[in-house]
Amino acid sequence: MNYIYSKNYDTFCFQNCINYILQLNSIENSEFYINKSMSMNIKKSSDSKLDYHFSYACYDVVPQFMNNVKTKYSTEKPYDVLMNIIMDKNNSTEIILGVDSYYLPYLPYYKKSHGLHSVVFKHISDDKQKIFIADKMAPWMFEGYVDLEEFLQSRKSENNDDGGMFSDIPVKNRWKEVSLLNWNGELEELVNQQILLSIKQYYDAEEDTEEARGIGALVYMTDYLKRFNEMNDVEKEQLLVGMHKVIYRLNHRRRFWFDFVEKIPARQVTATLNEYRNEIIEIDKMSEELLYHILMLKFKRSSKFLNDLIDRFYNLFENEKKNGEKLIQYEREKN
Repeated sequence: MNYIYSKNYDTFCFQNCINYILQLNSIENSEFYINKSMSMNIKKSSDSKLDYHFSYACYDVVPQFMNNVKTKYSTEKPYDVLMNIIMDKNNSTEIILGVDSYYLPYLPYYKKSHGLHSVVFKHISDDKQKIFIADKMAPWMFEGYVDLEEFLQSRKSENNDDGGMFSDIPVKNRWKEVSLLNWNGELEELVNQQILLSIKQYYDAEEDTEEARGIGALVYMTDYLKRFNEMNDVEKEQLLVGMHKVIYRLNHRRRFWFDFVEKIPARQVTATLNEYRNEIIEIDKMSEELLYHILMLKFKRSSKFLNDLIDRFYNLFENEKKNGEKLIQYEREKN
């Protein structure tokens, strides 16, 4: 069976590996187990460096099936860890290995930039000099052998911060064990779970004293921009670099979510849901333009560019809020 890849998995390599495993093992409705729900959280701080992340539940599968995907780490020697993983693996489990893309020769980042990445383990050569992996991300769509010694470098890497989006996250020999058993969810319930998660995490997120959550993160960044002229040059640069990263990641998350919404079965689609998903496309265009205007202010500091950026952040928030109300309405219509 050939893997059906979607470009919307770009930057979501762990989920792509899980989907690859479920598809190739003929798990019914595999796409709907992957957690694609909307999310964005920013830690509240007086520091202009934006510490952001998605909600904890967003990195693997829907919460009901999180026990089917176990994440593990080890401080032991990479070779020993890998050999133990291989020895413990059984026919009802597949393995995803965390790596630093800097050490993988088939990637364009090889010896150029660091970044946390993930691949599916297939097998190891008889002489234990090479490891066979699958990395089904575009454009490389790799499946083949990699030198084991170099691969082990990627497993123990500190993933040094070089400015890359996924650098500065130590690999720590991380791996995931994906069970091939008990994927028995009802399609309608899987859809409902993700819609409720997106409402709870993003469109109608509870206020928190420590984090700006969901669309509230857009308000948080807008408020920071209003204090832009009070900052020194280092703080301004740090804020704009952080904003660019947040919006870049948010845009990819929205496309990932759209990938899910677009695949909701026709029997669950209403006029309200159609309006909602059509508006996602327009919001994505607006949010993509925002990246360009962040860079404009980064390279040329002017009141005109600053005020324009503040307005664009506010408009993005308003449009996300209004569209979120459509999703909430859709959820109510079903009940």
